[in-house]
Amino acid sequence: SSDLNDIATLAHDRFANKVNSDVVQDEPTKQHSSHPRRDLHVMGDYLVERHRQAIQEAEMDGAALVGELPFKWETDFDFPQFAGWLHNQDNQEYERNLLVVIPGRNRAEAVVMGDHYDTAYMEDTFYQAKGGSGARLAAQGADDNASATATLLQAAPILLDLAKEGKLERDVWLIHLTGEEFPSDCMGARKFCQQLVERSLRLHL
Repeated sequence: SSDLNDIATLAHDRFANKVNSDVVQDEPTKQHSSHPRRDLHVMGDYLVERHRQAIQEAEMDGAALVGELPFKWETDFDFPQFAGWLHNQDNQEYERNLLVVIPGRNRAEAVVMGDHYDTAYMEDTFYQAKGGSGARLAAQGADDNASATATLLQAAPILLDLAKEGKLERDVWLIHLTGEEFPSDCMGARKFCQQLVERSLRLHL
């Protein structure tokens, strides 16, 4: 099915390093990693483009929106061994949630459906007692959490058609959150909630 195709695409080597921290700069990890860069931005661009295409195909340009919610990675502790954290602090990188706004009849309310598009490190490749090498390698994330990301991708065209027909009672927001896994500790979800409470949410198109 197309849903399974999406899961396979999102868990493919093209998006190998989906950890917010980027490739850890220790020898075991550098020896076993496929490449030293973080693929979250590449994957994020792919998700945004998929939603743009869905909006165009539904003829909802200008009514439905897709964009990013960039923010700074703020931590209580330093993580100098994580290249993602380092590049975020010196402004070479930035974090972003991705948001699709599908309009309903009541624009003052929204149903929010979310996932996270980052992944965790694989325990079995890390713990030497389990046969691992000590390398902190990103999980491909087919089920945690590409299955949820694929669900939002598949839901978007259906919800856009309902919006075009005037059948959505209120807005539907599809949000791809970043920073669920260690060491980021749900930072995307926390930042999104903070922006809503403080009324500081600004969607960058």
